[in-house]
Amino acid sequence: MNLFISSDIEGTCGICDWSEISEGGSGYERFAEQMSREAAAACEGAGPDAEIMVRDGHGSARNIIPALLPDNAVLMRGWEKSPDGMMAGISTGFDACAMVGYHAHAYSTGNPLAHTSEPNIQKLLLNGEYCSEFRYNAYFAAYYGVPTIFISGDADICKEAKELIPSITAVPVLRSHGGASISIQPERALQLIREGMARAMAGDFAACLPKLPEHFCADIEYKEYQDAEKFSYYPGAKRLDAKTVRFEADDYYEVKRFFMFAI
Repeated sequence: MNLFISSDIEGTCGICDWSEISEGGSGYERFAEQMSREAAAACEGAGPDAEIMVRDGHGSARNIIPALLPDNAVLMRGWEKSPDGMMAGISTGFDACAMVGYHAHAYSTGNPLAHTSEPNIQKLLLNGEYCSEFRYNAYFAAYYGVPTIFISGDADICKEAKELIPSITAVPVLRSHGGASISIQPERALQLIREGMARAMAGDFAACLPKLPEHFCADIEYKEYQDAEKFSYYPGAKRLDAKTVRFEADDYYEVKRFFMFAI
């Protein structure tokens, strides 16, 4: 059983401020450890017989503390400079994918740290729907035939995940309250992630494979018009208005290639 885990930080238990997500910021060390422990809890829930790759998918991609992961996990750190991004390492050789510490999309109120990829993005639409990192990564897993069986993070992203993949196991560990977050206790979060991952591993993997659309239309609205000007020169991209660029393709990997340069 080969399991791929993509890990982020803005959906970890207790987090609420941008200073907590970057090295040198107030509280960063504490939340990097919590991110590590939540990834480890997912590994533990998967069981000792699983062969697991954990992908550190946040910021520098050097947040997870390797020593906190179990022996049956390997860790990918750093950026390999490909369109794969937070999903680097996934392939047809994996049986399932899990996402830990994920967060609400840009232009939502689901998390004080809600965003999609980069802070210069006002909103990202995919086929007319708001697109989160969960959504575009679940599609990327599906591109390789890999189902996404588990997600943890804020309540909004868990709700979105259930709408896209009704059979996914979702474990919310925090929710937004205006500019604040309300979280369960960190140890309780670890317990729920372990238990949820165990349920997911015993579930119907095939039911967790989303159907890829036949055609993709990605609209990126930037916060500054200069970004739209720049990225409108990507081959095949079209500028819709002062701050919005559109890219269309049938092959999802081409969409991810566009994202690599444009977000």
